[in-house]
Amino acid sequence: MILDEFQRFKGLLENRPGYRDPAAELFQTLVRAKTPEGQPVRTLLLSATPYKLYTTDAEIEHEDHYEDFLATTRFLLNEDEQRVETLRSDLSAYGAALKRAVSGHTDQVPVAKSRVEHTLRQVMARTERVAASADRDAMIEEPRRALKLSVAEVQQYLAADALFRAVGDQDPMVFWKSASYLLHFMHGYKFNERLDETVELSPEKVARVLREHGSAFLDLEALKRWQALEPAHAKLDQIARDLIDVGFWKLLWIPPTVPYWSLEGPYEGQQGITKTLLFSAWNLVPDVVSGWLSYEAERRMVSGTLESYLDPAKQQAPLLRLTQIEPGKRARHRLLLLLLPCIALSDRAHPLSAPEGMDRRVWVKTKVTELLADPRLPNPSDGPIDERWEWALPLLLDPGLKDFLRLWRARESIPRPNRDVFVAYIDDLLALNPSELGRRPPGLSELAAEVALGAPAVLAARTLLTHLCQFQAEFPGKWADFPVPKNSYYPIINKIQIFRS
Repeated sequence: MILDEFQRFKGLLENRPGYRDPAAELFQTLVRAKTPEGQPVRTLLLSATPYKLYTTDAEIEHEDHYEDFLATTRFLLNEDEQRVETLRSDLSAYGAALKRAVSGHTDQVPVAKSRVEHTLRQVMARTERVAASADRDAMIEEPRRALKLSVAEVQQYLAADALFRAVGDQDPMVFWKSASYLLHFMHGYKFNERLDETVELSPEKVARVLREHGSAFLDLEALKRWQALEPAHAKLDQIARDLIDVGFWKLLWIPPTVPYWSLEGPYEGQQGITKTLLFSAWNLVPDVVSGWLSYEAERRMVSGTLESYLDPAKQQAPLLRLTQIEPGKRARHRLLLLLLPCIALSDRAHPLSAPEGMDRRVWVKTKVTELLADPRLPNPSDGPIDERWEWALPLLLDPGLKDFLRLWRARESIPRPNRDVFVAYIDDLLALNPSELGRRPPGLSELAAEVALGAPAVLAARTLLTHLCQFQAEFPGKWADFPVPKNSYYPIINKIQIFRS
């Protein structure tokens, strides 16, 4: 049993009388079980920063890290209270020895330290990554950034200091060093309680600060008009340079580590971008960073198309909606290409099946062209172009899709886009007679290749079958009454609740 970042799951380790938590009971049952050989289950708790042994941080004053530490040790010592009390006594003696050492009496420190280590080394270890590389640098590089203090940052401190003084709080320096716009993002601190009291009893004190330092606070009207907001903090400004200015906001997701083909468009040249981890002792920092970065990214995305930051849904028409112009007349059938899991495109045009060294886009298009060349498909050489080819593709390449469509149409519990007209679109597909189709539109194979490469339903079907086959291979007894149909897994998709159970 391995618990990574176990400090997040401290409740699982609790086993005191009267404590009832189903998750803790399940975990305790698992770790206290015996293997078939009668051995205890090996359990490893991992964390880089499990405890702060001493803290005066106002925001975590309610936490007792010493007792948390003893609770974890009690779990690791298999609830042996005698050993836990011995450790508690040794820790107390060690603390007393350190205090005496301040006066020069250091003779007891090594002995007390050794007794604590003797107990803890039986259940705890600290492993560094220093030896993981030849130059023993722990695989860590520390780039130095020259941060420049701005006028806006100084104004932030002056405003925060004035406000803290007005409500009777202490110097905001420790908060100001980590974040800007403190008034807007500090929640759950003692400062907030004092601010509420001051606003109620002496509102003029707060109003005076807002008048004298107005430029240091967020301007709602400027925000509504998508105006640029100062980061007002050197570290936040540097984060913006590293993440926003390089065009990271244009990417829908992290660039793939092993791309199927050469990255294009916004992804071109972004191969080296990866996640960024930020660490802070203050709860307000994630709010400030994510709030400011999100606003700035949105501003660059849509400020030219939306007049106001507020109510964006009212300012733009949704794109992916099935519509009905009038009874019996529908015109957005191509949207169904995103929703229909075509097995032929999923399996026979799988980009990972391309020969090594061959461009996968080219290979997928070749396979799609072969699928469209099936002599069973109509291919008139004259007459008007029939646009129905474009939205009927999945059904034409995979006739078994009709069974899925009937099941989908009948299931009320499955979410549907535009429920009021969705059934009519499905009926259009079910009523389609392939023999009545006219001439194929140009670019049909390119469209089919794009669907095979990126349509959500095709990718979901491809992934679903892969995992289901793995499950069936690993747990054959569990699937005896639910065999995987060859070349057909629409019933599997329809019965997705089986995966939940």
